[in-house]
Amino acid sequence: MGKWCAICETCVEKCEKPEWHGTGKEMQAVRQEVVFGKWEEERRVDLEKGREVGEFKWRGEMMEAGEEREKYRAHGREIAVKRAEAREEKIGKMKCDVCFVARKECVWPEVHFSSKAQWVAFCNEVCCA
Repeated sequence: MGKWCAICETCVEKCEKPEWHGTGKEMQAVRQEVVFGKWEEERRVDLEKGREVGEFKWRGEMMEAGEEREKYRAHGREIAVKRAEAREEKIGKMKCDVCFVARKECVWPEVHFSSKAQWVAFCNEVCCA
């Protein structure tokens, strides 16, 4: 099995934009903007579905605002849209520690899959009581 592109989620040979998704230090800012665009779209979908969303963690400097930065972010959003169905399927298969079923069958996913302290404490009481 060859190398994997973490952005396209395909093998490197099938990568959509190897010149943007590359691993070199000189590509870090470009890759980060693509990943941010992908995160933006996934965040929008998660908020729409009532799921919690974490903050984006920058690993260096952002590119300066402009047409080029927006082009990379738009590319990231396109990838997120293409991968949305597979992502939703993966999220739906996550096991609930309280109900012991897949997330898509969970009776209260917004609480059982929450990272908020009050809900974690509540679920720990239910699970461990």
